[in-house]
Order: sequence, then C-alpha cells, then structure tokens
Amino acid sequence: ELAQTLEEQLERSVDDRETYDLSLQLGEVYQYKLNEPAVALEWIGRAFLQRPDPSLEERLCDLAQGSNAWQNFAVLLSDALSHPTCEPEMKLILHRRLAYLYNDILGEPSLAVPHLQEVANESPWDEQTARALREKLHGLEEWAALANRLEIDAGQTKDKEEKFHILLELGNLYFDRLSQAEDAVEVWYRALKRRPEDKSILVRLMDGFRATEQWPDSIKVLKKLTALETDIERRAQYFHAIGVIQRDKLDDVTAAVRAFDQALEFNPGFFRAFQAIEEVLVDEGNFERMDRYYRKML
Repeated sequence: ELAQTLEEQLERSVDDRETYDLSLQLGEVYQYKLNEPAVALEWIGRAFLQRPDPSLEERLCDLAQGSNAWQNFAVLLSDALSHPTCEPEMKLILHRRLAYLYNDILGEPSLAVPHLQEVANESPWDEQTARALREKLHGLEEWAALANRLEIDAGQTKDKEEKFHILLELGNLYFDRLSQAEDAVEVWYRALKRRPEDKSILVRLMDGFRATEQWPDSIKVLKKLTALETDIERRAQYFHAIGVIQRDKLDDVTAAVRAFDQALEFNPGFFRAFQAIEEVLVDEGNFERMDRYYRKML
C-alpha cells in the first residue's frame, strides 16, 4: 500500500525536488520492505537520472548485483552520461563503470572500448588504463585505433623502458598490420635512440629498409649488427647479406666480394658466401684468385 501511495503521489507531482525524493522513497520501499532489488533499481535510477551522484551510483551498482540486472544498470549509466547536470568528474566515474560492466560483466569488450578511451583521454594519464585499452583494441583487431593509442601513450609515459616497448610495438604494428613501412622505420628509429645497440630494433629496421628499398641504410644497420653479434655464424650471415645488397642493389661488385670474403673469415664453410664469390670471379675470369678460395674452402 505504501508503494502504491507513493506512486500515486509521484504521478501527480510537478516539482522536480518532490519527484526526486519520491523516487528515492519508492526505491527504498522496494529494496528494504518488499525485497525487489530490480524494481528498486528502476526507481532509484529515476532519481539518479535527475541528479547523477556518486553515492547513488554505488547504490545502483549494489542493486544491479543483487538482482543481476546489469544490462538495465548499464542503460541507466549511459542515459546519465547525456544528462545536462552530469559533471565531468561524474562522467569519468560513469565511463569507468561502463568500461568494467561491458568488459567484465556483460562480455561485450567492443562496447567497453569507447568508455576506456574517454577515461584515458579525460583523466590524468594512467598506465594501467592505457594498457587495458591497448589490450582491448588488440583483441578487437582495431589496428588504426591501436596505433593512435600507442602514439599517445609513447608521449605520455615517463618510464623509459615502457616507452621503448611501446615504440617497438607501434613500429611492429605499422609494419606487420597496417603495411606502413615508412612509418614503421620512423618509429623504430625513435626506439633505437633509446637503445642504440638493441639487436631486436636493428633487425626490425632491416625489415623496414628492405621494404622501402633504402639500401645504403640497410648496409649501415647490417654493419652495426656484425659488430654487436657474438654468434660467428650469424655474423657471417650478416656479412653475406651486405654483399648481396652491394652486388644486386648497388652494383658494387668489389665491395660485395669484400663482404663475402669477411663472411668466409667468420665461417669458412659458409657455402653460399663461397658460391657468391665464385660467380663474381668466374665472370671476371679471375681463376687464380678463385683457386685460392677453393683451397680455403677445403
């Protein structure tokens, strides 16, 4: 009877303050007297939409949990976001909650993403939020949006290690997913400035230089790799790669032979390097020098 009386009063009310109070009272009746949390959620939700407030939002969350009415709760919060009295601080709370609801409760990560983006853009930069957003974008294969997010996070983080890994990931994304080799090279260069002797970045730069046909730069990177590499067979392979570029892309046969020769210095049994020298020397008719390489191979 009390609930019916309050509902009748609410229907007649034209005063916003009275409507707000009656909605709250109805919600409390259904929550505490009638033990109907789903209905209480609806009535307290009406009050919340009039005046979005953190304490009411917490109460609504408890009611949603008690009634498992998470979808209704999400709709209420979404409606509150567009309310003219919803302050920026309150909007941030709502975006955080909606991101959590859609991702962890309702299993709709694609709907969580715009709310995570709002949190990441509006609040002071937070590493945990930024990483969560990147993970969601990656899982959804939203590569362009992920690239934009990585650019933002690379500029925001103060952690040098984190910045390096973000730049490495961004370069990989440009190259492997977006087919933007020039952008990848530019980003990998930025990462290389932070770790000038990092072989993983140098190897990726090689990928970028090959894709963009920047052959002199490719040779510079390969020479740096030969200096850093401790595995002699891999070092020989780098010298062989230098020789191939000099021979096939730069038409510098003399320099190519020197590079192949260096490859054999590190790995005398490296047949591809020997074969490359053989082809050049046979073309030149330099059989005396060819004989020396045969003996060296043996």
